[in-house]
Amino acid sequence: MTKERRRVPPLEARTPLEAFVYHLSVGFFALSLRVLFRTRIADLPPLPPGPVILAPNHRSFIDPLVVGSLIGEDLWFMMHAKYYDMPQLHWFFSSCRCIVVESGESNRRALRESLEVLRAGHKRCVFPEGAISPDGTLQPAQP
Repeated sequence: MTKERRRVPPLEARTPLEAFVYHLSVGFFALSLRVLFRTRIADLPPLPPGPVILAPNHRSFIDPLVVGSLIGEDLWFMMHAKYYDMPQLHWFFSSCRCIVVESGESNRRALRESLEVLRAGHKRCVFPEGAISPDGTLQPAQP
């Protein structure tokens, strides 16, 4: 079991260092996708201004980085606590201001934080399957 790390509220302002690391990471990943893998967005109109919920399917661990870097706007992701609390990556996930979803709980806090993000006019991303698809096919959405 992982030790619970400090939960950073999703709307808490980033420190200058966190903002730098976040934008540098997203920019580096976006450039890598475009140059090394020639990734392009096809048939996707620009996102409307204001609150939006993106709900892509979940095929790999890098899906949030791919979605976030290709969309080109700040996104607030929902993520499982066991990943958020990993000591090696907690600093990055907390700088991203991820919304933490606990296992086996009602997750009222995660739902409340998601609503706060949307009411503040931001865009949120959730992978409704709740886990990576083992075979790449669309899995049932989780409640």
